[in-house]
Amino acid sequence: MSSPNRTLSTGIGSLPGLDPSRSNSLVSEIFPDLPFLVELPERGAGADLVGRACLYLADLHFDLQPAGWRLVDRSGSDERRARSFLARDLDAFEEALSGFEGPIKTQVTGAWTLAALLATSRGGSVLADKGACKDITQSLVEGVRVHIEEVRKRVPGATKVYLQIDEPLLPRVAAGDISSASGLSRIRKPPRSEVVETISAFSKLADEYVLHCCAPGVDLEVLRDADGAIVSVDYQHFAIDDVWGSWLESGGGVWFGVVSGVDAPLPNASATVGDMRQRLFSLGFDIAELAPRLGLSANCGYAGASEAYVRESAKRLAEMVESIGESS
Repeated sequence: MSSPNRTLSTGIGSLPGLDPSRSNSLVSEIFPDLPFLVELPERGAGADLVGRACLYLADLHFDLQPAGWRLVDRSGSDERRARSFLARDLDAFEEALSGFEGPIKTQVTGAWTLAALLATSRGGSVLADKGACKDITQSLVEGVRVHIEEVRKRVPGATKVYLQIDEPLLPRVAAGDISSASGLSRIRKPPRSEVVETISAFSKLADEYVLHCCAPGVDLEVLRDADGAIVSVDYQHFAIDDVWGSWLESGGGVWFGVVSGVDAPLPNASATVGDMRQRLFSLGFDIAELAPRLGLSANCGYAGASEAYVRESAKRLAEMVESIGESS
């Protein structure tokens, strides 16, 4: 377990493979700073980004159609398969972390990305219907609250639970850049107040709230207004500008995706930390002082990577953490 005063390293959530026992054991081994409930989308429908998220919709049901996931009136085989996947994952998570004491993390696809990818029972996009968006948010908040309680029960030694909300489509949703099913028009652009309200709804469900977006264009001012404590972004999208300076000045944390989520040459640890140190210094911050608010990870999930690469990238992240620690 890492010191609470130093930078931590972790993964975004997904791993390659089909075996939850093997994958959760791997995560507990290579990410001892912050192990997480593994997602294995390679298993197919129900273990994917949308199917897994639908599991957390309290009192709502869903199934898979040729056009994608949609809301339905009653539970069917697709939903039962997805629930079976999650049950096996939680069992494996509990087993892998038996006797563990320290912080843990779980991930959930956010309400805006889910609304953009999920259809109503009538076939239209949830995102296009303000009322449906509100219903989805309320249902997801309640389901995630129950999920966090379950995670705490499974790992009684957890000192802190991080909730990571994955919003890869948030910048496009906020910009009104999501196409309708026909592709002939754009779905409504939600007002800023609605975006803030929806993101805020998840901010108090766990001990720490992380909003992850691997796409460019995350609006840090929206996150600040929504009480977002930590933003997780691709390091390539970190800029030396007033927006980032204001975020850090306000006490916001940041997790940098400094290695690729798929097999690729790994960056040099000292060079990467040196560049990070220089960028932060240009904004008026000392990396040693910010260390407790920093995290390092891959820029996205590892679902498309090899297990060997996952292990090597975790080692490289640990080297970077040590390099930042040496600055303290």
